[in-house]
Amino acid sequence: MPNTIWKPLGHIVTGGTALAISGDSRGRVFIASPAGLFRGDGETFSLVARGFPFLQTSATFVVNDIVYVAGLPEGLMRSHNGGDTWDKCWAEQIRSPIVCFAASPRFNHDGVIFAGTQSDGVLRSVDGGKHWALSNFGLRNFSALALAVAPEWGRREFMFVGTENGVYRSPNGGRAWKAAGLEGQVVQAIAVSPNFSEDKTVFAGTESKGLFRSGDGGESWTRVKSFELESVNVLCYFEKYLLAATDGDAILRSSDDGESWSRSNKTSSALCVARVGDKLYAGVEDGVMRSDDGKKWSSVEIAAHRFDWLLAPAEDLFVAGGVTSGVWVSKDGARWNQTAKLESAAPLFNIAATHEVILAATPNQLLRSIDLGKTWDSVLEKSITAMAFSDDKTAWAGGDDGALMMSADRGRSWQLTPTPFDSLPITGVAAPEPETLIVSVADRAARRVLFYRSTNSGEHWKLMLDHSSTWFAPRFSAEVIGLGTTLMQMKSDGWARIEVTDDDAPINTVLSLADVDLVGTAAGVFTVARNKVKSVMDDVPIVSLQKLGRRIFALSADGVVWERKGRD
Repeated sequence: MPNTIWKPLGHIVTGGTALAISGDSRGRVFIASPAGLFRGDGETFSLVARGFPFLQTSATFVVNDIVYVAGLPEGLMRSHNGGDTWDKCWAEQIRSPIVCFAASPRFNHDGVIFAGTQSDGVLRSVDGGKHWALSNFGLRNFSALALAVAPEWGRREFMFVGTENGVYRSPNGGRAWKAAGLEGQVVQAIAVSPNFSEDKTVFAGTESKGLFRSGDGGESWTRVKSFELESVNVLCYFEKYLLAATDGDAILRSSDDGESWSRSNKTSSALCVARVGDKLYAGVEDGVMRSDDGKKWSSVEIAAHRFDWLLAPAEDLFVAGGVTSGVWVSKDGARWNQTAKLESAAPLFNIAATHEVILAATPNQLLRSIDLGKTWDSVLEKSITAMAFSDDKTAWAGGDDGALMMSADRGRSWQLTPTPFDSLPITGVAAPEPETLIVSVADRAARRVLFYRSTNSGEHWKLMLDHSSTWFAPRFSAEVIGLGTTLMQMKSDGWARIEVTDDDAPINTVLSLADVDLVGTAAGVFTVARNKVKSVMDDVPIVSLQKLGRRIFALSADGVVWERKGRD
């Protein structure tokens, strides 16, 4: 057993975005979020880490107690034991995330299941989700935002897909599609009546034109006049009720097929609603809520904000950030405050900091703060993907265009630094010593990652490593490089390659100490010393490791800061 003791200092922030919710027959609830996949009993939740490769997830679905989870920006996994172990699914090449699922009402017998993608159409599987292929015949819009299947299939196997340009219907179990109305409308929710074989009722919720109903199986549609709100995010049936989750208002409930509606006590936008056992769960703007009847909702505690970076530039300053979570500051690593929001510039690409300055890289500009994030100034109109301070005054920043920028005045002004790699995208920058700089660049066409080192503040460069790889997001610290699941250590006779984890837990962060290297992965923290790998923190997806004096800190993807209290 590991004898390194890691103690949690607490979450940076609770709440967060639930993109999808599902549950199994044992009452286990699964929540897909930008911070990963959470599993719980409805009261408490924890982040799934062991054997699970996705740091971000977009959708989840359960049928016959098989759990399906889609990763961001891609990937698909399934579990037959409630998320204890996971199997990879093979899917025909797609370039957009999966956003919804549906299954055949005869899944027990035919194993047919569907997945809707953001821009690639509909995936269909006939072997319970082991293999998937695109099934887009007849589709003219490939944004499959919502899927719904008739509760019974007979001679006709009806199902529906909502797209950015109306509804499509399939009479043969998703093998072929035909436009079914509401052209020009973004349809982001569909619900099929539990009595569809008799009443042929289908509801469609739109982004800006309210709710529509069809009483002839999707042949024609009429606006539901009793439903006065314009945006519908989710539609689902629960007991005798039809529920409609709206944007910026309460969840509404109807017991008379949409003729009249009553409001719940929930007053914020809901992105997803799902039934698990006899309970309803809703993912709202900043958290999760639960209900017994769809009318009265109560909050469920969860921390589902995604974090990516932790910095410790001074004894009394910690800085953390996430692609979608903004920048946060703390004096002790336990109590945090969010800086002035960067909503207009989101997402966040990277952060760097000294005890006086914080830099935040966004898609089109580099922002700077000298008052702990109370205010921000734009100092460079450029997309920056990697940066670091080499001392209190000197900062370095690189971008996808291959340009390396240098600032000698704490990030106030910037100038271009000539390099031998200015035509390749910069993927990483590290400054282990005041005049030493290491830069990684990606040659995607040749499938190579190159590392350059300068020991005189960028005046001269030497190729440090030229490595064949399809992993273009290296993690490195001084003379240690993490590429995928491999740790590469510089030795006197060349580079040593050490496999740290299996394929499902790539290296997210590395930290070189005097006698050991610490490696943070989706499966926890490992030490590497004398070519031996040892686990010292299990089942916690670590995204950042930092040293502050003699203290060692780690940050997990869900925003928990950990401190190492013991030694190996």
